[in-house]
Amino acid sequence: MLARPLALLALRGPSWVLGCLLGLVLSAVAAPAAAQELPTFFWTARVGDGCNTSRSRVESLLGEVLEKAPDARHIVGVKGIGKELVERGFPLPGCLGGLSTCDSPAEAVVDAMAASTLIDFTVKDGCRRAEVTVADPAGETKAPQSFEGKDLRELLFNIANDLTGSKGELTITSTPSGATVSINGEAKGETPAHLLLPLGAYKLQVSADGYFPFDTSAELRAGDRISLDAALARSYAAITVFSETQGASVYIDEDPTPRPINEPVRFEPGDRKLTVAAPGFNPLIANLHVVAGEERDMRVVLFESEATLDARMRSQLMASPLLLQVRAGYLVSSSDWFGSESSGGRKLECPTKNAELGCTDGGASHGFELGFDPIFTWRNWELLPLGGSVAFAGAPAGIDAFKLKDEPLDGVDPTETSSWRIRFLQGGYRRLLNRYWEPHVLGGFAFGRNAVLVGSISDTKNVEFVNDAFALEVRGGTRFHFNSLVYATGDLMLASNLSQGGQPWFGLTVGVGINLPDQTGLTSWLNRLLPSNATEDKESTSPPLDL
Repeated sequence: MLARPLALLALRGPSWVLGCLLGLVLSAVAAPAAAQELPTFFWTARVGDGCNTSRSRVESLLGEVLEKAPDARHIVGVKGIGKELVERGFPLPGCLGGLSTCDSPAEAVVDAMAASTLIDFTVKDGCRRAEVTVADPAGETKAPQSFEGKDLRELLFNIANDLTGSKGELTITSTPSGATVSINGEAKGETPAHLLLPLGAYKLQVSADGYFPFDTSAELRAGDRISLDAALARSYAAITVFSETQGASVYIDEDPTPRPINEPVRFEPGDRKLTVAAPGFNPLIANLHVVAGEERDMRVVLFESEATLDARMRSQLMASPLLLQVRAGYLVSSSDWFGSESSGGRKLECPTKNAELGCTDGGASHGFELGFDPIFTWRNWELLPLGGSVAFAGAPAGIDAFKLKDEPLDGVDPTETSSWRIRFLQGGYRRLLNRYWEPHVLGGFAFGRNAVLVGSISDTKNVEFVNDAFALEVRGGTRFHFNSLVYATGDLMLASNLSQGGQPWFGLTVGVGINLPDQTGLTSWLNRLLPSNATEDKESTSPPLDL
């Protein structure tokens, strides 16, 4: 093998060959030293058995291979120009030993041009194999070599590569850069790539993740400098989801892999289901049809889920240490007014014939109640240290039947009733079902007084008959929270008058209240002092979206 730089002077016909040869000959005569410095490759082609092509075809293809060889003279196919050389004064020397017959003018051309190498080859076996003999002007002939190729073109490339060491340059760039370059299926680096390759035909592929591969072919001849720019087409679609929701992610179809927001997300084109989700927020689902190379921007506002809103408000309500509520409602109290005494020693009694009017000894007090309760809360517990209410009304219909015992004046009846109660040392339990409803119960002690006023029984003075009561009271109901601050409440009260043998009271009230925030840090301090793992004591959020 002769490894030296190449150039090409291709003579495809006798007249062209002759003209070029004469020019080279004159240059050699004028400056023989320069001719020696520029080596000449002299190629003689023959067609043997089994190759169904012409010698001129072989010489033409070889001329294409060596067309641009820059560093040496290549004379292809000079058979038949001996006569022209002789006519121009170039003698035909003897044959170079063993290379060719003396009929060939090759020796004369080699000698006249000071050619450094004479290459004689015969193509055979379906034009896929060649026997090649190489000699130099000194008469040294190397042993024949055998070359093969899949066709005549590849065969000639293989011969030229081996005997001349010629190469071609291939520069590959791509958009985007950094793509992988493969030559005949073998990776050769990334773009931009500058490759120096032997002569021949190549299959090139430029590929990058997310892009359709760029496939082409190239044929490197001697001296070729080929530049190739591969503009890769995207094989994906891209969408950028913009959202201010912290922790939001993008999901494509049923793939559970989260993709980031605020930056492009790549996916295969076609019909796709896009889901934008974040823990504690309602997911947004969109069905899209996208094509390869398409880019979209989407701005998304996620809304908190009911579970998150519920958990946040429940947490705020549980952190409120104090409830202040005002209630109003209807009160019925049964009091033993028979036996109630005034300063004058008089008593109330129910006439015997007035039972049909609802008059019984002891009677009943009906009235409108107005109450105020400050309630301390911690977790699920409530405490009412001190609260109170008053009730007032005109004399109910049934109480008109009451009369004074030992009444000196007829027709003097009770005129109105009133009562008040103080509640103290009451404790209870509450349960937040959700951020709206809160059932609760509160029980403890109460002290109060019921009174009946009788007007002008003597000396135009009013007399008030009173009954003091010490009671065990239970109040139960539910609160409805409009928000974390204001709520409405409805309560049913039952009480037993312990000082009068268990006589009952009952009432029904509705009211409004406020949840005061923990400005003092009392709730936080109690939680640290008595930690709890109870679910209701923790702020919770809705679970992440399960795709």
